[in-house]
Amino acid sequence: MIRSFLLGAACALIAAPVFAQSHDSGHDEPLWNAADRYFDADVMAQARHDVLHHSGATKHSMLMLDRFEWQDADGETSLKWEGGVWTGGDINRLVMNVKGAYLPDEDSFDGGEVELLYSRAATRYFNVQTGLRHEFGPDETQGVIGIEGLAPYWFEVNAHAYLGGEAGAAIEAELEYEILFTQRLILQPVVETRFAFGDAPTLDQGTGFTDVEAGLRLRYEIRRQFAPYVGVSWERKLGETASLARSMGDEVEETALLAGVRIWF
Repeated sequence: MIRSFLLGAACALIAAPVFAQSHDSGHDEPLWNAADRYFDADVMAQARHDVLHHSGATKHSMLMLDRFEWQDADGETSLKWEGGVWTGGDINRLVMNVKGAYLPDEDSFDGGEVELLYSRAATRYFNVQTGLRHEFGPDETQGVIGIEGLAPYWFEVNAHAYLGGEAGAAIEAELEYEILFTQRLILQPVVETRFAFGDAPTLDQGTGFTDVEAGLRLRYEIRRQFAPYVGVSWERKLGETASLARSMGDEVEETALLAGVRIWF
């Protein structure tokens, strides 16, 4: 009984000043008005800046080379890379993504692309992005709008619409998931697909779903920022795009073994 009374009295004493300050201050007075009575305006301005800086207004940057890998598909080898860099805060960011491939047997690059995007947080888990993409071989520039983020059950989702150039309008989507065997040994399945809204014969593109790619990569994080991996990749052309490939004598399906490294800092 005595213990309960003392505990209640202590809580009342602690809460009383807080209630009085809240009650007396009103809603129209600026925050920290009590501190303003004792410190100069310049000092208070710097203090507010420091608090905002350490509480979410900080600018960060990150470089991620998500895939840098050597692929072998029935004796045909290629070096492929995919990554990006971003800078900004929790809400607004500038993003640059790159992707490309090199064919050592032919000593030539097999296309490539660069994206420049503005990214803004729309929810806790998803960002809305818009900007431009430039593709090499053939050279063309397209507008981009889409989303990236984390879906329920920890699926990483990327879905973007592209408009312009000879390829016309298309949607590209990617879905990733990570299976942790340990804190360092991680299996990453990934599926990508593309849907085109029109034909582009010079680009060997038909209307509808053009292709699908599925990959499985097992990486070991020696450090969080450095992880070698091995895996397998499977690609297949679909629909009218596959028919165009067959008419030209090209393969419509390919399976490749791969080994690479994932780096970020």
